[in-house]
Amino acid sequence: MSTREIQPHRSAGRINLGMSRDEVCALFDEPPRAFRKTADSTSQTFAFHDGSITVYFSTGDDTVEYIELASGGQGSVSIDGINVFSTNADDLMQKLAENYDLRVEEDGCSVILEGQDVSLWRSDGESPYFDAIGIGVPDYFAAS
Repeated sequence: MSTREIQPHRSAGRINLGMSRDEVCALFDEPPRAFRKTADSTSQTFAFHDGSITVYFSTGDDTVEYIELASGGQGSVSIDGINVFSTNADDLMQKLAENYDLRVEEDGCSVILEGQDVSLWRSDGESPYFDAIGIGVPDYFAAS
């Protein structure tokens, strides 16, 4: 199985921020499941591999602005060489805090790596592992 490395402001595995829809689709052997995240969304979101990879596109130039990888997908996901989904959440946060400023929100369910536009999410702040990691374009989380 392959490892998808998260590179802040650049890529999640083979998917690069700034790619077009066609470029993203060319990476996969399957058509995307297209949906709108909310009723007000003007841009479709693409999901691949039963939703374990979700790609969000900007409304302006219709390029990738955010990539989310969920646990349970094909292969492993790492950031700074640390396996995101097999490392205990508290241990992962401690290791990441050595190199990044962390912003913990939603009673520990959401963690944002400040200035890196990387987010970690778990359904319960007490859950021992994170359920998803996402990467956004620069300033993706600036307004939040």
